[in-house]
Amino acid sequence: MRAEHREGGPTRELFCYLPSFPMDSAVSIGTMTAQRIRVRDCPAAREADFAVAMWSAALEPLYPQGAVLGVRRGRALHGEIGVFALGEASYVRRLYQARGLCRLDTINRSVSNVTVRAGDVLRCIGVVTGVLQADTGIELP
Repeated sequence: MRAEHREGGPTRELFCYLPSFPMDSAVSIGTMTAQRIRVRDCPAAREADFAVAMWSAALEPLYPQGAVLGVRRGRALHGEIGVFALGEASYVRRLYQARGLCRLDTINRSVSNVTVRAGDVLRCIGVVTGVLQADTGIELP
């Protein structure tokens, strides 16, 4: 997407992916919708290829529910926060890979971690670059 200068500083336009209906933890990939948003320029926005609205409380207090997160396409490494597809569900979680285990971890202990089992297909959609300030309102269902 392109950068532009507006009142209040430079901005950038990105696609932002949102759940179509409220979810506690995972979102079905087929139910996501996309809309163009304008975000304020910052390092996280410059690194981002697209954005997602944080639909769960899994990463609170670091990333609160409803925050707009920048995402760079690519593969997450152990300890990085990314957007993951596991089967038909998608998650924004911290990747844990060690000693033969693979998990999608939360920060908020009231939300369960997701264990990736042998035979599961886990795909990393991208790595979170940080919180973005959207010039347009994003409303979660």
